Parts: sequence; C-alpha cells; structure tokens
Amino acid sequence: KGQVVRLRARARREIRSPVDAVLTIFNAKGGYLASNDDAGGPDSLVDYTLPEDGDFVVAIRDFLRRGGPDYQYRLHITTPPQRLQLTLPERVRNQSITVAVPQGNRMAALVQVSRVGIGGEVQVESTGLPAGVSVASPRLATDRSRVPVVFSATAAADPAVTLADLNGVCHRDDQEPMRGALQQRQLLVAGENNRDMWGYDDHRVAVAVTQSVPFELNVEVPKAPIVQRGVMKLRINVTRQPGFEAPITLQSLYMPSGLSGKGSVTLPAKETSMEYVLNANDKAQLGQPSLVLLGSTNVEGARVQTSSSLIPVTVAGPYVSLKRTNTSVLR
Repeated sequence: KGQVVRLRARARREIRSPVDAVLTIFNAKGGYLASNDDAGGPDSLVDYTLPEDGDFVVAIRDFLRRGGPDYQYRLHITTPPQRLQLTLPERVRNQSITVAVPQGNRMAALVQVSRVGIGGEVQVESTGLPAGVSVASPRLATDRSRVPVVFSATAAADPAVTLADLNGVCHRDDQEPMRGALQQRQLLVAGENNRDMWGYDDHRVAVAVTQSVPFELNVEVPKAPIVQRGVMKLRINVTRQPGFEAPITLQSLYMPSGLSGKGSVTLPAKETSMEYVLNANDKAQLGQPSLVLLGSTNVEGARVQTSSSLIPVTVAGPYVSLKRTNTSVLR
C-alpha cells in the first residue's frame, strides 16, 4: 500500500513496432484503477500509487485492437524517480502567467504542484522579487495539488520587473525536505490548432511592480466556520481613491474542493461594500483552507486588476443532523 510504480510500454519509439500501446491497471477482482494512451508520445506511461496491499493486473493492447507476429512490445515496471514540480495554470490559452503587482496593493497567482514518488505538505517560496515585494501562501496539504500565492507591494516600491524564482519545499516525515522548481512553457510559435511548434521551458516567472490602482480589495475574515452543506456570507470592503466611482468585477481565483461561489459578481458604481455568498457541499474538506478573490475594473481605457489577501475559512462538520423516520398507523 502506498507504493508508487511506473509502468512504461516501449513499442513504436524504441523497437519500431506497429503497436499503439494502451496500458491499463486492474485490481485482483478486475476493477479498473488507471489507464494511459500516448503519454507524451506514441508509447504509454502510467505512474500509479497502489491503494492497498495485494495483487494487481497490468493489461496492454493495441489502440485499434489489432495484432500479429510483428506486434511486439516491452513492458517496464520500475519505481519512478522522486520529483516535485510547480507550474502556473494558464487563464488564457497559450498565454503564460505573469504577475503585475500595483504599488501599495496585491496580486495573486495559482500554483499547481505535482508530486511524483513523494508525499507531504508543500510550502511555496519565491526569491529574486522586485524591491518592496513579498509573498504569502498557505502550506499545501498532502492530498491537494493547487495553492494560491499572494504577492504584495509596499506603497514605496518603485516600478520595476524581475524574473523571480518560484520554488516548492516538500516537508516529509522523518526525511529531509525536497525542493522543486517552477517549469513554465513559453510558447513562441503556434501552429495549426494552436499546436506548440516552438518554445522553451522557463524556471522563473515575471513579477512587476506597476503604478497604483484606484481601489483596494479587503475581505473580512469570518469569525464562525462554514459547515458542510452550509452557506456563509463573506463581507467584501473596497477602499476607493477620491474620484474613483466605477463598478468593480469580483471573481474567485481559487476555491478549495467542496467550496463554491458565483463565477463573478459586480460591485456597483460608487458602492464600497457587498456580500459574497460561499457554499460548502457535504464533501468539503474539514480544516482551514484559504481563498483569494480578484477585483478588476477599467481605468482610462485599460483593464487593471488586484487581489485580496489570503482569506482563511474554517470548514466544520454539521453541528446538527436530522433524520426522518417513516411511521405508519394501523386502525
């Protein structure tokens, strides 16, 4: 239980076999566990964490279910090398993430954390930032893969831009921490259907201090928990600079699994406060995850954006549960 195995089919790429391999893992009773076809090329690869002790079955077949004497393959079963890697999920296809932090304000980014062959909580860190910029991020739980990172700039920070390192540190029980770096694809030439024709992998992210924006977004930290199958109203307060009265669009950058809210809401012109409704389903993970909201508006014909700070929200189990028992009366 808990062992990570790597299954790799070697056919087309190495031995020039006509097999278009599909790998599938089953448990001893024939239950489906995992599958792969063409992992990064014509052959298949599966990294899988075994859920329990026991026997497992690996099946390999041709994608078109063809066969013959020349349909040969090799199946390698190994332990994958341990790896920790960070990426920045795109918000717009083929547009790499950059971070523009207004003076005296904040901006957030979502980080995807990939663990291979390891487990443990991960803390995201950043170095090489512009002067006056700092980062804050909650520690990522072992069973989670996405975490928000908030960049803050002081009001005195001068406009500047740097290529900053973004790293993760995985804290493992009874072992030395493992470090991992960012890997972000920079697409330079796109082909048909936006296919990546030419580009390079970068290990840094562009972070810039920009001119101040005319509003600041703050969310009051809730004093009570939200319960599973419950609802919470977050109070959002906006500080407007004198003369700025435009409406502001608010949306969530990141919602932990089990929590949800509206895709976007609008704070009307001149208003400085509103409520954001947060819902928790019955599978919301218990604990204290952190949320982040983004705010955007038009200023002199340009779209500007900022973020809230991390919003810690406590998720608790229901305090009371009701169960109806059907009864009947005989006369």
